[in-house]
Amino acid sequence: MSALNDAETEPFGIFDLTEVYRQAENAERGFRSLTNDRILIGDKSNFVGLPKKVQWAVMTDAKIELAGDKAILTKNWKRFFMQVFAEQTAKFEIKDANAYHNEAK
Repeated sequence: MSALNDAETEPFGIFDLTEVYRQAENAERGFRSLTNDRILIGDKSNFVGLPKKVQWAVMTDAKIELAGDKAILTKNWKRFFMQVFAEQTAKFEIKDANAYHNEAK
């Protein structure tokens, strides 16, 4: 863990993921609790050489609705809203979990 603030208001943690992303000079993922029902997850990375395609995945059995840079996950009458904030074009896609397994082969 690179940083941790477990204060009662807006606690956060930052994790160093550089070892996971071998072509990155550095890679970090941070989590910040904004309110009791809102969390901000942010990635920051610097890749060596040409720009790389980065994928960020969430596995869920919730119903998913996509609208550009937004996704709404619904399950048991509860909703989870996701939105991408990126300097470059980013979008959500729905893939079967097996698709990731097949891509790795």
